[in-house]
Amino acid sequence: MKVSNYVRKAILLMILFGLLYEGVASVLGVQGATSVTPGASSRAAFNNTSSAFIPVQAGNVTELNISAMGVSDHWAGFYGDISGNITLSDGSDNVFYDWTGLNALSGEVFASNDSAVAWAGIGCADAIEVTAIETFLGIAPTDADRINQTYTTNSHPDFEVGGVAVSGCNTTNVGTDATAFYQVLLTDTNGAPVFTTLINESTTGFDSAAHDFQLLVGEPDSAGTTAMYFYIELS
Repeated sequence: MKVSNYVRKAILLMILFGLLYEGVASVLGVQGATSVTPGASSRAAFNNTSSAFIPVQAGNVTELNISAMGVSDHWAGFYGDISGNITLSDGSDNVFYDWTGLNALSGEVFASNDSAVAWAGIGCADAIEVTAIETFLGIAPTDADRINQTYTTNSHPDFEVGGVAVSGCNTTNVGTDATAFYQVLLTDTNGAPVFTTLINESTTGFDSAAHDFQLLVGEPDSAGTTAMYFYIELS
């Protein structure tokens, strides 16, 4: 009987630990953002008046170099901080244990117009998918902000998304630091674009303030506004 009881207890412990491990594994995968709190939003303000002038005299021929800027019709930016922790919970969100006070945050932030990204097929956007994304965004082959003029390298730190290894994708950096806030262009099984950035906790961003992430997202301006779904993976 003692042996039988020990075996029974061992089996129960194995089942319990198996369930706990399964819970931890699911938490550490890609998660839909539980909340997104928008802050202030702004855009560059260019107008049709001018303060740039020079004196002109009839009879003169003058070399003139003019500088101006325009607003992108195809891209939007997000930035901010991340809060969260690793938790062990059941299917009803009853918390068994919380790992609070995490060390330096790491992982990725994702945005997609797809509310149900097929993460099992996540990977680098290939040439055909890039063309499809440009069509979706309304980007013409001659536009200055087309994808190959935006994601200009394939150099980013290797990382994993839900256990899938990612390396050598179309990438760029936003802000003034070429080694921070990597932007990586991914797609899922169905070719849906997944705009991705690597978390870089409390790093000086484009506005000289500290942020955990900065994310470049494609958006067809002709649509007015587009529903964008956010996901996060902490590691």
